Amino acid sequence: MLIKDKIFDNIYTKSTFFEDSDYDRVNLIINEYLSKKNDLTSDTIIANIRKDKNLIELLHSEKFKLISIKMLNDIFGYDDFEDYPIANARVRCNYPDNSHSSYLNQAKWHQDVGTWQDKKHDLWNYISFTVWVPIFSLRNDNGLYVEKKANHHIYDHVKSKGSIKMFERLEENIIKGKMYKTTEDIKCLIFSSYHFHRSIKSNKNIRVSLDRRFFSKKMNEDLISNNINLSYDKTVHVKRLFDFIPKFSKLIDITFNKKNKKL
Repeated sequence: MLIKDKIFDNIYTKSTFFEDSDYDRVNLIINEYLSKKNDLTSDTIIANIRKDKNLIELLHSEKFKLISIKMLNDIFGYDDFEDYPIANARVRCNYPDNSHSSYLNQAKWHQDVGTWQDKKHDLWNYISFTVWVPIFSLRNDNGLYVEKKANHHIYDHVKSKGSIKMFERLEENIIKGKMYKTTEDIKCLIFSSYHFHRSIKSNKNIRVSLDRRFFSKKMNEDLISNNINLSYDKTVHVKRLFDFIPKFSKLIDITFNKKNKKL
């Protein structure tokens, strides 16, 4: 069923996650930081929120893990979901101004797998799933855009090699209404490390969210055994080996751009 229907390519939303008391506690914490916005820069407020020990404890809590694993098990049918070992968890803050930190915290178009494709880790290209939980003040205008289906070509997040045409296509799909857009009623969004997504910049409302990633070894072994190689763009694999050699790297970049310019 999983392999045939490719349900790992889809995105999933949930209308429940934490208990009301958890949200109430977070509201008090963040509103306390926001009450000081006349005395502190937005950069400082963002930094304080992202490193707040209470938010970090909630993000890494057993409660977050158990809720997430049960949802992933119900969706995909695998019973071995665990924390993904690369870039596992973060507190994210979408702040409505043009400060440096605010800009950096508004994620541009990317796939999560593209952010760690150069990591020296055996599981770098395994499919993982982000459990995205908007914990404070999600509105219709400050959440995420997510492509409805995963894209199994890998695009470099930082250098954006071979990605310009892809970014243009994604923006066009927003205009055409083909992109999933979060709404203020959701409590959880689940998408894979191969889904393109970006923040929606708001001029009014701050949004704080918690990201934590999980993966199933059994799922990835099944994908491999069924000859579904989620990173079948071999250019990326070759580039990982030769990126330190400028001449070869440049040649590979040119090949990569030509290969993907029509996507």
